[in-house]
Amino acid sequence: MKHLLNINASRIVNSILLLLGLVFFKPLAYFVALMMFFAGLTNYCLMEKILQRFGFQNTCSTMAGQAEMQVYDAKTHWENVYQTKKSNEVSWYQEKPKTSLKLVGEIDLDKNSEIIDVGAGDSKLVDNLLDLGFKNITVLDISPTALNRAKKRLGNQAKSVKWVVSDLREFETKDRYDLWHDRAVLHFLTKEEDISKYVELVRKFLKPKGYIIVSTFSKNGPKKCSGLDIRQYSEDSMKKLFSSFEHITSFEEEHLTPWEASQIFRWGVFRKGG
Repeated sequence: MKHLLNINASRIVNSILLLLGLVFFKPLAYFVALMMFFAGLTNYCLMEKILQRFGFQNTCSTMAGQAEMQVYDAKTHWENVYQTKKSNEVSWYQEKPKTSLKLVGEIDLDKNSEIIDVGAGDSKLVDNLLDLGFKNITVLDISPTALNRAKKRLGNQAKSVKWVVSDLREFETKDRYDLWHDRAVLHFLTKEEDISKYVELVRKFLKPKGYIIVSTFSKNGPKKCSGLDIRQYSEDSMKKLFSSFEHITSFEEEHLTPWEASQIFRWGVFRKGG
């Protein structure tokens, strides 16, 4: 309480000084406003309307906005992740994507089926699909660093894969797929327009009777990942999102990070109509 009283007293003093500066000397007003900014007090702008009334720039809100506003750039964020961390230093790392492979096996795809793994990063799913004999695989990620890492790991086999660097929300192609695989991309889309766009892309790029295998954090999972807010999904909310698709199965699964932290994922398998 004493700490709060001291802060409020400081704010009142700063506001008085700012008013005096406004009356007697404009540069002093800006100086005090600048000092308030560095003191972290600009979110309490008692003088803001007075400044506007006398023709001053909206100093408090402008400076506070510049200090607090952080523009998220997806490509910059994920490039930084893959440039600064090894494969086994990210929480979603899997030495072998067992659940994805199990589900691929259950839907019994032909080896010539067109498969896309969206937001794949440097996942080893592509390695395993190649080993199983699948011939038409597309791997998409926003980070060229992640894809280059996967290519290097695969060596000559990388030539058998179509690599796409793109923000999924801006992805365009003439290709159509028998399987859309997404482990841990959808939950990073938190804006309604982005989520709607995602469903539109799945509907557009899946062939008739094509499958989607999708995995997100569940309602029992984390609320953030890689420093970003995410959207959790329940069985009902995932079914609602893909209500125009046939629901095949859904379940929760525990994933252990490389440092043994538990994360609960929600998996869903859906099929597009014929």
